[in-house]
Amino acid sequence: MIGNVILLALREMRRNVMRSVLTILGIVIGVAAVITMVTIGGSMRVERIQSAIRERQRPGQRKRARP
Repeated sequence: MIGNVILLALREMRRNVMRSVLTILGIVIGVAAVITMVTIGGSMRVERIQSAIRERQRPGQRKRARP
C-alpha cells in the first residue's frame, strides 16, 4: 500500500518536473526564512540580556533608590 503511494508520487513528480522543482524550491526558501527569523530573534534576545547585564555592572554608577 505505502509502496504504491510512493511509486505514484514519484511518477507524478516525473510528469510535472517544473511544478515539482518550484514546490521544492518554495519549501526550501520557507524553511530557510523560518530558521533565519528564529536565529535573529534568539540573537536579539541574547543581546538584550547582555546589555542589561553590562548596564548593571558599570563601575562608579550610583544605584537608584527603589520606591
